[in-house]
Amino acid sequence: MKELNLPLTLKEAGINKEEFEKQIMEMSDIAFNDQCTGSNPRMPLVSEIAEIYRKAYRE
Repeated sequence: MKELNLPLTLKEAGINKEEFEKQIMEMSDIAFNDQCTGSNPRMPLVSEIAEIYRKAYRE
């Protein structure tokens, strides 16, 4: 990604932190209910999905 000069985090991509936090639980619910989530070896909690999104944002 660096070699292509692409953002490495959601913050670097210009995502507003306040708007991101407003939407994170809805995004997590959508990801949890996605049909692909059920095929994971372990079913994640919605809160764990939210944490993955927060790690992708990285301040």
